[in-house]
Amino acid sequence: MAKFGWIAGIVLVAGAVIALAATQGDGDKTYSWRYKMTVEVETPEGVKTGSAVREVTIEEYTPVIVDIPETANLRTKVRGEAVVVDLGERGTLFAIMDYNGAYRVIFDLFKGPPFMTPEGREYYKSLIGTEAVIPPEKYPMYAPLVTFTDMDDPKSVEAVEPGNLEEPFGEGVKLQGITVELTDQPVTWGIEEMLPWLPSRKTMKGYIGSSTEPPYEDPTKTYLDGSEFSLGKHW
Repeated sequence: MAKFGWIAGIVLVAGAVIALAATQGDGDKTYSWRYKMTVEVETPEGVKTGSAVREVTIEEYTPVIVDIPETANLRTKVRGEAVVVDLGERGTLFAIMDYNGAYRVIFDLFKGPPFMTPEGREYYKSLIGTEAVIPPEKYPMYAPLVTFTDMDDPKSVEAVEPGNLEEPFGEGVKLQGITVELTDQPVTWGIEEMLPWLPSRKTMKGYIGSSTEPPYEDPTKTYLDGSEFSLGKHW
């Protein structure tokens, strides 16, 4: 079973970042783009597909720092949800979000000019509708997989190995591929209807696979806090 240990939230960006749209106000700039992730699974009943559109925002701001007045910083926000693939009676597969991977996936799959430049913005804007395949070795960062043996019980979460979907879902079930497409479609919401316990569980201490009481040991070894399934809906 895979082991996950992610930290979600606002982070400082140290690498190259490009955006599709830009606005400016109060001296700062905000850039944003959207992408659709699609997961295809081969089953004896046919190919099952799920997709989700996410939005990433980069904010450029210039804090007041003594003796370094022109120091610029970047921070990111991600809005969106995990990809859900309904396999019917076999169960449900989730391609969840590693926070860093959720905003970096575009820059890895679509190499382009330097971030926050006119050339970069035009380049990525021109790619709307363009699709790329995530290499299997990148799944742990960009599309970690999990399932629940009981959708009503967050403690039943299990990590799923991309190369072994037969163990949780049955013979003949295989991951066919995961793609990412730059898009202008609206952000996808709806996972809370499937996992109604998610909003309240995200406010509790511990992991979704653990007790809410110290020492918060997680027997599932997934170490998820819930943000991997949904981010930014209630901002």
